[in-house]
Amino acid sequence: MTERGDVLVAIRRVGFGGTTAPERFVLVQDDVLATELATLVVIPLEAWSTDDASDPLSIRVSRAEAGTRQDQSARVSLVGARRRDRFATLPVGRLASATLGAIDEALRVLLALP
Repeated sequence: MTERGDVLVAIRRVGFGGTTAPERFVLVQDDVLATELATLVVIPLEAWSTDDASDPLSIRVSRAEAGTRQDQSARVSLVGARRRDRFATLPVGRLASATLGAIDEALRVLLALP
């Protein structure tokens, strides 16, 4: 069972490009909805770069949280829904509450929520 804040790996690549690295996503929807819907609301992770530091909608995710060899960037502006069957069953990482809180704040900014 997946929970909000879990890092999931796509079974098949969603994006484009020459890389063969597995694509990772952070699950951001409510736990109850995550078990009831056929889709999951996720934010993609990409390798962190120094350019990300100036983007308020790019949240740094440590490699320990992401289950990767280098820090990642949660691209909040690319939030979207993906079918559940696009992801491996078990998560490969889990965000710390502070990181998930920073993502929540960036989502509020993006969606102009109070």
